[in-house]
Amino acid sequence: MSCAIKQLIDENTVTECGFEWVVLGQNGTRIMKDALFNMNWSISGPAITRKILVLLFSREVLSIHTLFGKPSPAFMSINKPIKGQLDPLIVGDLIEFMALTKDMSSREVRNAITTKCADEFKMLRQRVEGRQENNFGKGIAKLETTN
Repeated sequence: MSCAIKQLIDENTVTECGFEWVVLGQNGTRIMKDALFNMNWSISGPAITRKILVLLFSREVLSIHTLFGKPSPAFMSINKPIKGQLDPLIVGDLIEFMALTKDMSSREVRNAITTKCADEFKMLRQRVEGRQENNFGKGIAKLETTN
């Protein structure tokens, strides 16, 4: 971690109920200081953005939400349910924080968020499909053994 990042984290640290939190931006989004200190800051900005996203939102929330909550123009003809929008205040704070710590543009942060949401959705879909296949396979095995 560079001295500049450490200083920024220290300057934005608040203590509440004995825990140290870092305020990410003007909207007051907080994250545990230890989580940021334990992060490998030598990796790319988008990778750090994705790691922080998982600390701010659960994987389930990321999988069923998008940056803007709007359907993709690529899938307008398909009848797909519309996903929710990630909290824009938290997203704004993350953009602000990543701009200060890793000199990322707003667009770069938004792209990292979009990619993370899409990846989490794909992983959720794979887990669900895997469970359905496993349950289906178990059902066949039970039928075969009872006959």
